[in-house]
Amino acid sequence: MLPHLALAGALVAGVLVLLAIGGSTRDPDQVVLVGAAVSAAGAGLVVAVVGLGTEGNVVVLFRYLLGSLAARGWDHVEVVLPWVVVGVAVAALLRRRVAALALGDVAATGLGVPVVRTRLTALAVAAALAAAVASVCGPVAYVALLAPHVARRLRGSTSTARVLALSGLVGAVLLVAADLASRLVLYPVEVPVGVATTLVGVPALVWTLARTRDAR
Repeated sequence: MLPHLALAGALVAGVLVLLAIGGSTRDPDQVVLVGAAVSAAGAGLVVAVVGLGTEGNVVVLFRYLLGSLAARGWDHVEVVLPWVVVGVAVAALLRRRVAALALGDVAATGLGVPVVRTRLTALAVAAALAAAVASVCGPVAYVALLAPHVARRLRGSTSTARVLALSGLVGAVLLVAADLASRLVLYPVEVPVGVATTLVGVPALVWTLARTRDAR
């Protein structure tokens, strides 16, 4: 039931983000900031719920606030695999429509792209993919935000098919590197992998947003 419950929570969070930004999704910086605020509110809710339990729930609290790959195995892969396969397949079908949105609503509409429907579908797919993974290892932050930017720079191409494929590979490498660092830096103490990705992701995100504003 975890993926289903996580998907329900992710969709609720997505709706809250859309309501908070008033339906205007043209500015990605605004979406990121509002999403961070909604995420913080969700984290506070998790703390409140887990706080109603026993001391043994501290491990659960850490996993679902920071993200951890500890004790995760092939059984957990089997849980999320169907969701990931379907989600990635739909994302691949949507990639050109989403790329067209970067040209602006008017241009995308002129190209025959249903703007509102594409945005809502992309949001639902992103929520399903994030929820499936978070249901078994918690929210490992910033990997999905960084991977596409790194993929574009490595590829030097705007091809949506190549960037999408490379983003998955880059995200996997980033996660493995962060997991190794979280296990070795303070050995024998294992730090949740979400801590490592956040320490790298926050400065990288700030730098990316600054470069984006400068380019404008």
